[in-house]
Amino acid sequence: MIALVTTLESSGIDRYSKELAKRLGIPTVETRRYLSLKNSLRLLYTLRQCPYLVHFPSQHFGRYGLFLGKPFIVTVHDVARIWFPFAKETMPEKLGLKLDGLGLRKAQHIVAVSKCTKIDLMRHLNIPARKITVIY
Repeated sequence: MIALVTTLESSGIDRYSKELAKRLGIPTVETRRYLSLKNSLRLLYTLRQCPYLVHFPSQHFGRYGLFLGKPFIVTVHDVARIWFPFAKETMPEKLGLKLDGLGLRKAQHIVAVSKCTKIDLMRHLNIPARKITVIY
């Protein structure tokens, strides 16, 4: 069984995660996308207690996979922010994006939303093609 992390905001990725969980009828772990250190640790604790394989709905949850202590899956929509960060990012943002990239490398499997995303993952993050499934 898989548990999907769903986010409480209302952007496209947030709606995607909620709709996917609803259609698949799978357990969810609800969280916000942008978390303080304290809330990040709470999320990690909750995910570590989860008896199911964890599926993160966005590449920006890759950072949590690094500390999860068990296999996980990530859906990657785009690696632009990870590979080409904004010029004026804060140090915590830069660190988070670096951890996201490392987490993607550690994922048991990656769901890529396009062939271009798969190519970017292989080219920029050196992720083997066998670990990536394209869904569109």
